[in-house]
Amino acid sequence: MENLTPDQLQFISDALYWGLGVVCLGLGAIFGSQR
Repeated sequence: MENLTPDQLQFISDALYWGLGVVCLGLGAIFGSQR
């Protein structure tokens, strides 16, 4: 595996953070609309 630079690690952590946020919002909208 390649060594990641701090910039790449920051980008990955940001991407994971936003990805999880979008998933949570999506699930909230889906379950919220079913009630």
